[in-house]
Amino acid sequence: MQNDKKWVCVEIPLQVTDIRVWAALTDPKLTQRYMYNCQLHSSWEVGSDAIWKEEKSDGTFTIHVRAKVLEFTPHTKLRFLIFHENKEFGAFESELKFTILKQTSGVVLKIEQGDFSKLPNAIQSFDDCLTGWNYVTKDLITSIEEFT
Repeated sequence: MQNDKKWVCVEIPLQVTDIRVWAALTDPKLTQRYMYNCQLHSSWEVGSDAIWKEEKSDGTFTIHVRAKVLEFTPHTKLRFLIFHENKEFGAFESELKFTILKQTSGVVLKIEQGDFSKLPNAIQSFDDCLTGWNYVTKDLITSIEEFT
């Protein structure tokens, strides 16, 4: 994590293949297991929409996060522009990057989100984002490790 609180950075070493990690990042049924019960849906074309939506018990969906795909390099990098709505501060954007770094044994999943320095509530947004990624990390790891 950087001390300037501009970018949240979480690195997760995993003893799995990049294929497993990629599936956990892009398969709606797997994202639902760790991302606050939200499935991620996209056509994966650069410039296309990416939507995290929660499936309710009646089969309907509630949209929680809207984004645009900025980069899609299978098994290596996934990058989004996230659109946030905040009652107090209005609309703002952040960038979310997933990078899969191959190692001698396994991979490192690097998650970066920011730049929070441009926001009126920068410190709170940074802290909330870090708390959120720390919260989902355990379920993300489990989803990756249990994927077959």
